Amino acid sequence: MAWPTAQIIISRQQYIYSFGYISTRSGWELFSFDGELVRKTSWIRDYATASIIRNVSDFKGGENYLIAYICSPSGKGWECGCIDNGDCNHWTIAEFYLEPECQEGKIRCEGSDKTMLCSDGIWILKERCEEGNICSASDGGCV
Repeated sequence: MAWPTAQIIISRQQYIYSFGYISTRSGWELFSFDGELVRKTSWIRDYATASIIRNVSDFKGGENYLIAYICSPSGKGWECGCIDNGDCNHWTIAEFYLEPECQEGKIRCEGSDKTMLCSDGIWILKERCEEGNICSASDGGCV
């Protein structure tokens, strides 16, 4: 399964560095943003996208991240990665979440009315509980 396109939309008069990093099981990996470079620099103005084609197995289950470096012109020059006035030079971080890998044959509840089964590395619907029954967290079955 491939990872979809990531879009970074920044405000007018902001610039994004044309390279960012994404967290993988192997550590931080470089990727490039698509967009029109400003006068043969490494900066893109206002809008950038990135198509990051990876297997889901390249990421750990749970929280993962990508980071970008964003700057804005100011009366004093450039403000890059600012959290507050004067607290600058930080990367901007975006979080994405992947369902933790499942173990073959494991059963779990999804909501109160569905029993899910791990099959071929993905969670599939095993059964929907009949009206009046709920999924039991202790055994993943309807009671």
